[in-house]
Amino acid sequence: MKNDVYWIWLQLLLGCGSRKLLPVLEYFGSPKAVYDAGEPELRASRLLMPAEILRHRKLDKSAAADLSRVCLRRKIDVISMENPDYPKRLLRMMDPPAVLYVTGTLPVVDDEVCVAMVGTRRATPTGREAARRLACRLGKAGAVIVSGGAYGIDTACHEGGLSAGAKEICVMGCGVDVPCFEQNRGLRERIAETGAVISEFPPGYRASRFTFPMRNRIVSALSLCTVVIEAPARSGALITARTALEQGRDVFVIAGNPMAPEYAGSNRLLQDGARPVYTPMDILGEYAAQYPHRLDLRDAMIPLGEESKLIPGAEEPQFPSPAQKFSRPAPPKGISDGAKAIYNTIDARVISFDAMAARSGLSAPKAVQAVTELELMGILSALPGGKYEFACQNSPERKEE
Repeated sequence: MKNDVYWIWLQLLLGCGSRKLLPVLEYFGSPKAVYDAGEPELRASRLLMPAEILRHRKLDKSAAADLSRVCLRRKIDVISMENPDYPKRLLRMMDPPAVLYVTGTLPVVDDEVCVAMVGTRRATPTGREAARRLACRLGKAGAVIVSGGAYGIDTACHEGGLSAGAKEICVMGCGVDVPCFEQNRGLRERIAETGAVISEFPPGYRASRFTFPMRNRIVSALSLCTVVIEAPARSGALITARTALEQGRDVFVIAGNPMAPEYAGSNRLLQDGARPVYTPMDILGEYAAQYPHRLDLRDAMIPLGEESKLIPGAEEPQFPSPAQKFSRPAPPKGISDGAKAIYNTIDARVISFDAMAARSGLSAPKAVQAVTELELMGILSALPGGKYEFACQNSPERKEE
C-alpha cells in the first residue's frame, strides 16, 4: 500500500512493541502526520521523549523506503495497521505491531479458531509426542495452529499441524529472513505453503533474549486461547500464558507428573486456574457455537492416545521416529521424467500432493500422472486429505530437531 513507508518509518521511530503507538496515532491521526509534524507540535503532544524527538529529526523516510524495497525484492509482504488484511485481534492489544512482515499467506485470522501452542525448547519425548498429537487433532478439527517456530515443543506442534493439513502461523522473534533456528528452515517453508511466517521485526533484524518475549504477545493475541504443553518453572511458555491472560484469552494446560521438573510451570498454571486438556473438545468446545462453520468436532471427544477410536478414514498418522533422519534414496531407474521430478520433491515421510506439484513445476495433470506412477511402483501410498506417505522400504525416517 502507498502509505506502507510511513508505517515502517513510524515503527522505526518508536521501536517494536511500543505502547506509545496508539496514543501517537490518536493524537496525530496518521503516520504521515507524525512524519510531517514539526518539533513544536511534537513537544506539545507530550508523547515523545527528547531523545525520540531528536530521532524524529534525524530519521529520514529513506530508511523505511529501503526496507520496503528489500521486502519487495525478497517477496516479503508488508501488512500495516491500515491494511484490510491486518488481524483485528491485534488491534485490541495495548502495544500492537505497527507493521507485520509476512511470507506466505496470512489466514483471515478474525474468522479462524486460532490456537496458540507453546512449551519448552528442551522438551521430553512425551511432551513432543503430546504436542504432535494434540496439534494434529486440533488441525483436523479445523483449528489454525499458532506457535513460535523454536525447537522442542514449537517444532512438534508445527509438525503435528502440518501432518493434518492445517493452516499454521509461525511468529518469529527476528526478521522472517533471518536464519534463526536454522534447522527449522524447511519447516518454515512448509508452513508458508498454506499459512504464514510472520514477524513485527523488519528483515535482517536479529533475535535476542528480548525479542522472544515480545514475540510471545503476538502469538497469544492472534489466538483465541493458549495451550501450554510442557513447561518447567522457568519457561518462555509461561510468559505467553501470562500475556494471554492479560489479553483476556483462555489458557489450557496438559497436566504432567507432579514429580517431574519439566512440568513444574505447567502444573502451577493449573493450580492458578488454567483449564486441563484431556481431549481436543476441552479446547474447541469453547468456540464451537461462535465458529460452527470452521470446526468439525466428530472426533474431538476422543482422548489423546486413543486415536484407534477415530471415525474410519481419520486415523492418526504415524509420526516419524526421533531416532532416525529422513533420507531419500536415489530415484529408481526407469521412471519417467515427471515421476523423477515429483520424487525429488519428497523431503518428509508424509507430504501433500499440492506441495509435490508446486515444487516439481509440473502442471496439475502431469503431476497427477507422475504421482500415480509412483503409487503403482509402491513408492507412494495415498493417505486421507490429499497426502501421500513415502513408502520406499529402505527409507530411514525423519529426525525431529
